[in-house]
Amino acid sequence: MKKMLLSLLALVSFSTANAQLPDGVIAPDFTLTDINGTPHNLYNYLAAGKRVYIDVSATWCGPCWNFHNTHALDDLWAQHGPIGQPGVLANSTNDCIVLFIEGDLTTTNADLIAAGPNSQGDWVTGVQHPIIDLQAGTTFDADYNIGYFPTIYMICQDKIITEVGQLSAAALYTAGSTCPVGAANASVDVKATVPYPDPSYMCGTAIAPTFKFVNFSTTPLTSATINVKYNGTTVNTYPWSGNVAGNAVGTVNVPSFAHNNGTGYNGYSWEIVAAGDINATNNTKNLNWKVYSNGNAKTTDYAEPFTNANLPANWTTPNALSTDYIFTFAGGVNGIAQVVGPFGTPSQALLFDLLDITGGPSNPLTAIVSNVNFSGNPYLTFDFDCAHANKSATTNDKCEVIVSTDCGATWTSVWNKSGAALNNDQALYPATAASNIFIPNMASDWSHYSINLNSYKSNQNLLVGIRGTATTANQGSAMFVDNVKISASTPAGLSDQQFNEIVTVYPNPSSQFLNINGLVSNATVQVVDMLGNVIITNEFKNISGDVQLNISKLANGSYFVKIAQEGKFAVKSFVKAD
Repeated sequence: MKKMLLSLLALVSFSTANAQLPDGVIAPDFTLTDINGTPHNLYNYLAAGKRVYIDVSATWCGPCWNFHNTHALDDLWAQHGPIGQPGVLANSTNDCIVLFIEGDLTTTNADLIAAGPNSQGDWVTGVQHPIIDLQAGTTFDADYNIGYFPTIYMICQDKIITEVGQLSAAALYTAGSTCPVGAANASVDVKATVPYPDPSYMCGTAIAPTFKFVNFSTTPLTSATINVKYNGTTVNTYPWSGNVAGNAVGTVNVPSFAHNNGTGYNGYSWEIVAAGDINATNNTKNLNWKVYSNGNAKTTDYAEPFTNANLPANWTTPNALSTDYIFTFAGGVNGIAQVVGPFGTPSQALLFDLLDITGGPSNPLTAIVSNVNFSGNPYLTFDFDCAHANKSATTNDKCEVIVSTDCGATWTSVWNKSGAALNNDQALYPATAASNIFIPNMASDWSHYSINLNSYKSNQNLLVGIRGTATTANQGSAMFVDNVKISASTPAGLSDQQFNEIVTVYPNPSSQFLNINGLVSNATVQVVDMLGNVIITNEFKNISGDVQLNISKLANGSYFVKIAQEGKFAVKSFVKAD
């Protein structure tokens, strides 16, 4: 089923925010052996003056098979491949390498020749350019962040990668006209590159970024000036020194410095300046990361209905394999209608594409909603709507709300639902019909969730996020999120169940005092024993923050605390233990 679904997704055009290696990064080096036993090293080819085209496909993938049958790659190989190799014309331009890489680690050589169960046909007969069948244990798919098939990359001599897509042989070759040719002279040409993996975000008043550059010349580079900019204005200058050989990659670890981006989130770029550089146009690169600081933390109610086409400015997707989208269709595609939102009308929503996540639980998709500072408010609640249906009765996708108090070094899951509880009683994702991708088409497909974050509201720069996990590798479904809200006040129309979720008691067990979190205004609190006898009754007026009960005189044992506030009721159990 994975094969069928990923083939369909390759046909449907999504607006992806974070998939595949981004254009402009340094391509990771690799050495891979083709099905004839010949090794292929990327950086050796680049150093020899070639640019390299890579088609990453799967034998079961329909769009991959269609592109294969255009013969674009074999034509590119024949007309521009290395002279003397099989199928290469004598008048070849001799400046390209073409590699076909079968990227599904579960398929076999039998599938390449149509003798296995997962094949669209014979991928080998008549093909002249090298064919590589990835084996279990290779890191290529992870290194190149392969999120869908086919993926066609072009890598220039300066090691910079571009996703060129399914083009004709002529168009693929023309795409390479922008590649710089040869680092065969002593003139200085230093190239800034997009950091990868991009750190996505940093926190606090000081940041310490790491950048990479290419010394695209034959002369070692020993010094340069690094400028970090925000919206074009230099905010930090760092004198770098080292020794980076010609045509090699250098790394710059910028010492920590105080940023001054005010309340903004993104807009950063970096620049490398070297004496005698013959090409200043490639010295600057925009950065994708955001800075979360006390200055831009949300301090009042925040709502995100996803009415724009792009991810909101304060949102971040930190994991490299995250393939999240603002999901909507203007019309039907392959029978798929536009998303219908929680209010029963056409809508846009955030899609956590858990379909075919190859790593299962090891590759959750995370969207950081915002950083917040609600320390002076009575409540901190997190609300959102979610629509989901598991692919089959044996799969068990999970949705979590997560928080971090240390800039994402560690995350705490404060709420989660999975399996049937997350399914909202919807029919299972139809595992036998690839065209029936679950997409909400009525208001009842959605569930609303309200999560109490009161125990974290004292943090000055709390990160809050949503995480989706396909708990079974290659068997995830689609999860939609809409109408995200962060609130400092009692949610409108709060039910007893929601009030019970908001209120927390701690520590539990307790010996002296029991703290109650989540109350505002006036409240009545009672402690009741297991026989229903009321042992303690306290009236609290004008509450702002936690309230505290003295339980030191209670006998050790189990009790209930009953809370009444503004017509809402909550019951919590606790244990008294000296």
